Amino acid sequence: MKLYEITYLTPSELSQEEVNSFQEKIISYITENKGILLDIKKPLRRLLAYPIKKRREALLTSLDFQLPPSSLKDLEKKLKQEPDILRYIILSKKEKKGLKETRAKKEPKTAPQKPQKKTELKEIDEKLKEILAENNK
Repeated sequence: MKLYEITYLTPSELSQEEVNSFQEKIISYITENKGILLDIKKPLRRLLAYPIKKRREALLTSLDFQLPPSSLKDLEKKLKQEPDILRYIILSKKEKKGLKETRAKKEPKTAPQKPQKKTELKEIDEKLKEILAENNK
C-alpha cells in the first residue's frame, strides 16, 4: 500500500452536518477500495484566490490514507462524479518511519581492533624532555 493525501474544496454554503456526511462518503470510498484512513484534518473555510465554479469561498479538507496504487483510479472516478467537490488533488507522500516496516541494516563486519597500550604520564614527560633537549642543541 502507498501513502496518499487528498485535499478537496467543497462549497462553503454546506452546513456542518452536510460537511460531515460528505466527509464520511469520501472515507467510505477509500475504505471500499481497500484503503486505510490515517488522518483527518478539520475542514477550514478559505477565501479563494480566484473564482472556482463561480464561488469565491470554499471549505478546504485534507485526508491522509493508504491505498493500493491499483485502486487509485477507481477512487478518482468516484470523486469526479461528486457534484459537491469544486476541486481536488491527490498527492503521493513519503512514508513515515512509523508506517514503513523497519528493516535491519546489516553492518559490514570489521576486524576487531586491538586495544592500544596506554602510555604512562612519566613516559610522556621523558619523551617531551628528549624532544626539547634535541631542539635546544
